This record gives sequence, structure tokens and C-alpha cells, in this order.
Amino acid sequence: PYIVKAIEKNPNLLQARQIMAQIHFRQRDFYLAETELSRVLEKSPGNYEANILMGNIRMASQEMDQARSIYKKLIQGYPDRPAAYFRLGLVENAQGKPDAALENLKKALAINPNLMDVFSSIIGIMAGQKKIDQALSLCDSQLEKVEPVPVIQAMILEMKAKLFVQK
Repeated sequence: PYIVKAIEKNPNLLQARQIMAQIHFRQRDFYLAETELSRVLEKSPGNYEANILMGNIRMASQEMDQARSIYKKLIQGYPDRPAAYFRLGLVENAQGKPDAALENLKKALAINPNLMDVFSSIIGIMAGQKKIDQALSLCDSQLEKVEPVPVIQAMILEMKAKLFVQK
């Protein structure tokens, strides 16, 4: 409600439009999300977060080639930011290309070793490929790389335990 009023008062308030797009996306109203994002990207075409969200909309709409194109463009412009690598990895995995997915996911993880959604995606793909021993080894090396945060360490240990059960 307050965001809508802010946009009514100032239609060029890009941050508010981006928040509205996120709300619509979470509600799975991709048309309205894309409408708001188009207005943001018209004024700010290099907006990283808005482009990531547009790629997410394309991916959720099963427009994988368009999502891939958006993420690859972001990687070219922002090679030191992990989100586009992560999302591209998810696209590749969804299209049955686990090796390409792992390559991109590992790039994202190299940028920020504390990204547990990225790490769990890597472990999930490896487990699906029956590379249990490699996944276990990766868990051990990841425990050494991450910051000593109990929650992160616990997540890695839980993944390791599930791998042992699968083995």
C-alpha cells in the first residue's frame, strides 16, 4: 500500500517499482512483475538486481533461453558478482546440463564461499550424478573455506550426513 502511494506520487521512483516487481514475482504474477521491471530497466538498463529479477521471471515462465541470455550478459558486465552465475547454473541444470551447471555454480561459490544455496545446489547435482565421494570431499574442503559461523557449518555437516545416508 505505501509503495503504491509512493509510485503514484512519483512514477520515476525506481526502487519502489523494483520492490513492487518483487512482490508481484513472489505472488507469481509475472506479467505485473515484468511490467514494473520494464519501467525500471527503461530508466536504468544496467541495474543488476532488476536484471536478475527479470531473468528469474523468464526462468519461472519456462523461457530458459531468454533467462540464460540475461544471466550471461550480467556475467559479462559484472564478473565479480555471484548471483548471475548461480542463476545461470540453475538454468543449465533445469535443461539437463549438469556439467555446465556445476561450472557456473562453482564460479559463484568461488566468489563467495558462504553462499549455502549455491553450495547445496552443487551437492544436489553431484548427488544426482552419484558422485557421492566427490561431494563428501567437497563438503570437507568447504568446511575449511567458510567463515566459522555455526549455522553455515551445521548446514554443511547436515549435507554431509545426507550424503553418507545416500552412500
